[in-house]
Amino acid sequence: MDPAQRKRLESVRKAAVKQGVLFHDVDAGAPCLKCGDACVGFELHYWRKICKNCRCKREEHDIKAEENAETKRMIKNLFSDNPSPVVPRKTEQETIELDARFAWTPNVGKDLAVKYMEALPEDKVPVKGTDGQKYRRDQLFNQLPVHDNDVTQCDNLTDAEREQMHEFVLKRKKTAIGRASVKDRRPMMESDGWTCAECRKGLESGSVAVFADRAGDDRCWHPGCFVCSKCKELLVDLIYFWHGDKLYCGRHHAELVKPRCAACDELIFSKEYTRAEDKNWHLRHFCCFECDVQLGGKRYVSHENHPYCLDCFDRRFSKVCQSCGNAIPADAPHLTHGEQNWHGTEQCFRCSQCSKSLVGQKFLPKNGKIFCSKACWKKSNDR
Repeated sequence: MDPAQRKRLESVRKAAVKQGVLFHDVDAGAPCLKCGDACVGFELHYWRKICKNCRCKREEHDIKAEENAETKRMIKNLFSDNPSPVVPRKTEQETIELDARFAWTPNVGKDLAVKYMEALPEDKVPVKGTDGQKYRRDQLFNQLPVHDNDVTQCDNLTDAEREQMHEFVLKRKKTAIGRASVKDRRPMMESDGWTCAECRKGLESGSVAVFADRAGDDRCWHPGCFVCSKCKELLVDLIYFWHGDKLYCGRHHAELVKPRCAACDELIFSKEYTRAEDKNWHLRHFCCFECDVQLGGKRYVSHENHPYCLDCFDRRFSKVCQSCGNAIPADAPHLTHGEQNWHGTEQCFRCSQCSKSLVGQKFLPKNGKIFCSKACWKKSNDR
């Protein structure tokens, strides 16, 4: 994407944000950071939550979600039923100075906010224009899927599913979600004996500690230890979910309660769903990763953790027979040795010298060929 195109895209984004357009519409056309020019730009698949063009995740594109008003509304909505209003603890000038440097900071004064940032792993500090900012952006998408909390972001739910989702969202807002606070361990608090609940090491005088209200006043964490107990990633923007005496990110907390569809990434609220390849799927979403044809009751092939119908697999991934040079269909018998492949037939898998069938027999691989014996291999060298 040339500078002029990028500038036009930024203008479209800003205008869309002001009008309240959904963030996946705002980021349409964003270049893929993984595929480069091979992807013509981000286009959201209508239910898979991935790019329709390159099949990469949304966060693998050059999107600006953390700066988008839609993302801010999403986070605000997570706490919409919280009766306690957020009281700003920064002066206007401190906010300006911190916002100029960081993509996000905790709701504390400038000095403590900077101290907190310095206590994080260096590569995860959300300084603008760095890998730390990208890390935060990726975690916003991964830890707080908007479709876990907003029924309008889900694909074609029934009335019963909508009602179940509504109850699920309300319950976890009431019993699980929280936003941690940051405190300074001052010298006069030495006798308190603060110990990190994750690493079990003490917090030294003058260090920063993270507290989660739902965990109680007697627990705290080092900033770098405030992680999801499942994925071990830093809990983005100090947003946590409390369950079974453990911390979770939004994604993994939701999966404790409901199965998640491997295709659309949404939680499954229907009574019936498919279990295949050690994953859960909506019945309507157990489809070929390439053409979206439904695979229920049909033969399919799994490739790189995605199911493909036989036709799509053959077209994209079929191997070429070393003997006849033709493609090997996914449902055809085949034999493999190293990087070589053969049709599993007597006509193709045979001795390179005497043409004896080697199907079900021992064979001798030499110089890219297969032989039934050392004698045939020697004859081949004598020619």
